[in-house]
Amino acid sequence: MRKFIEREIMPFATEWDEAGEFPLGLYKKASEFGLLRMGYPEEYGGLKDGLDRFHGIVTSEELARIGAGGITASLMVHGIGLPPV
Repeated sequence: MRKFIEREIMPFATEWDEAGEFPLGLYKKASEFGLLRMGYPEEYGGLKDGLDRFHGIVTSEELARIGAGGITASLMVHGIGLPPV
């Protein structure tokens, strides 16, 4: 997780935040890494097996290291509406 964030987000976070832009290609990279699939049932493409609350806490802490809430919110917005579905 940390390596992904340091490689794909941290070097660009300030630029994206100041421009008020979110690179849509980041969704694909995050999905390929597995970030967007964490905590959802495998039958729906998720990675729930073997993951627990601890993994969610680590993920939240690593995303907080970005220091740009807009980027984190944009990347993880699916976590707001998808769980009830």
